[in-house]
Amino acid sequence: MSKNRSGQRSAASGQQGVLRLALLALLPLLLGGCNIGAAIGLMFYDPQEKAEYKLAKGPLLVVVEDYAGSGGDPTIRYHLTRTISDQLTKEGVNKQIIPDKTLWDFQKSHPVSARWDERKLGKELKAEQVVHVQMEPYIVAPTATDPGEYARLAATVRVIDVETGDQLWPLEGKGREVNFELPPADLHGVQPGAELKRDLAKGLGDKIAKLFYWHRLTDTEASHRAVEERQR
Repeated sequence: MSKNRSGQRSAASGQQGVLRLALLALLPLLLGGCNIGAAIGLMFYDPQEKAEYKLAKGPLLVVVEDYAGSGGDPTIRYHLTRTISDQLTKEGVNKQIIPDKTLWDFQKSHPVSARWDERKLGKELKAEQVVHVQMEPYIVAPTATDPGEYARLAATVRVIDVETGDQLWPLEGKGREVNFELPPADLHGVQPGAELKRDLAKGLGDKIAKLFYWHRLTDTEASHRAVEERQR
């Protein structure tokens, strides 16, 4: 057993090394060929991301709403809610997350709750805060107006104080926009429909959960961040 784990760690370490070397080769191009020193430094840099907001430790409700005008998408809503809740619990962000089944059972037994806002739902289920996720329509390209090949799911996220109804985070605007995109390489072999929706929801849920705890960036995330910084 220990030999297998050691082998797995060695393989993972080797894969990370290959990714870093590939990133090293690409970064001078991405950065305009003028910052090779920064590229070399990235080999030894452990990129980190701080939490954008620190959630309270009291009862927490995660509410995912379908985009306006949709008939509802239970596959996306299920996987998105479950991914956010599971990761926040696993990372020790909050140990009192109200189970998604509790919310769904309540909504099923109280049909009128479909017209309630997230604060009222939070009050009924004894939550202290609500992580409210408003989904946008998911996009699968190419389309008539977009020749690219990708699949994207986006949402707007905010944290609500159940007692006061105040938007605790972000302090301004309607919420924090988050999106997740599956590039062409990741679309190959993925069946359209439920499987694609699941992968999109899990990817977006991962990004949303990470807004609330410290984490290390993967090599791919770090390379994307370098490009974003260069474009600013």
